[in-house]
Amino acid sequence: MRLRYDAVALTLLSLGLANGVEAQDATPRTSSLSWVRMPGAESCISGRDLARAVEARLGRGVFVSAAQAEVAVEGRIEQASEGARASPSSRWRASVTMSDASGAVLGRREIASAEASCHALDAPLALVLAVMIDPDASARTEQQAAPAQVEPARASMPAPAPAPAPPRVIVRERVVVREAPSRTPPEPWRVDAEAGVALLLGAVPGAGVGALVSATLEPPGFWQLVADGLITLPSRADVRGGVGGADVWLALGGLSLCPVYGRVSRVGLAACAGVQVGTVRVEPVDLAAPADQEQLLVNLAARALARWRIAGPLVVRAAVLLAVPFVRDEFTYRQGDGTERPLFRMSPLAGGLELALGVQVP
Repeated sequence: MRLRYDAVALTLLSLGLANGVEAQDATPRTSSLSWVRMPGAESCISGRDLARAVEARLGRGVFVSAAQAEVAVEGRIEQASEGARASPSSRWRASVTMSDASGAVLGRREIASAEASCHALDAPLALVLAVMIDPDASARTEQQAAPAQVEPARASMPAPAPAPAPPRVIVRERVVVREAPSRTPPEPWRVDAEAGVALLLGAVPGAGVGALVSATLEPPGFWQLVADGLITLPSRADVRGGVGGADVWLALGGLSLCPVYGRVSRVGLAACAGVQVGTVRVEPVDLAAPADQEQLLVNLAARALARWRIAGPLVVRAAVLLAVPFVRDEFTYRQGDGTERPLFRMSPLAGGLELALGVQVP
């Protein structure tokens, strides 16, 4: 009696669902089926078994490959969320969507069950899919499969017990809202501006101290570009014998590319190479025949640097510099007897240490 009652109930349900799907042509249409069992629902009905149940209900082959199908049926079955489980009417939930070849949605259905086993949804799912694919054929199948009336029992026999109530099956529409995929914002340009001091060895007599300014531009997806300027305090070059000498000044501007760079936590590291262009000026002091001399200076420079972001936009930069001059001019002075003696000549390899404080944006 329970099976017959369920068949009649599901037939009435199929007739109600058929009103939500547009009527099709008399020619049966082919469909493709995509069925997903979500985590926790692996023991529920498989896509293969569901397809067989639908075709058995319709009495013909229905499902073909997606490339040949006129309509596409997509569905999934899952456990209800924790919030939904608080309601005794929904323990398992299945949803089905049907669309045509152009992607237009023809209908959506959602079925829920409070039974302990998700297989309580097997028959309702097969019925819902059959109705969505072919409402007329499903109705005919249910009418042909309806059982014959049971003969009245003899008066002497006790009345049969009433059939238990069928599982509660809830069918409701669900509107699916698809959000546009979020786009990753483009990486911003990074700019550093710094000022500090530099200690030079080999570029001027002894150890030279100078003021340094620097700016770094980091375009997204490209090498860092560093522009810097340096001017030293005068360094004394003494002549032999301690009679007089000369003050040596150095002014340089440089441009470098940093093909190797990266970041470790709040520290940025880079290796750069470029050129420096400037002048070397020598001003004799207490010499018998003083004469200022100034020469053009062109260096090939390499620098390894590190930047530490200490707070907000504030950064501290430390760097090690190596420079090779293309031309090493020699500066001389003239003695009282007219002979020229060497005064200063830049080293073939100069080095330096830089320390600067600046800001980084962003």
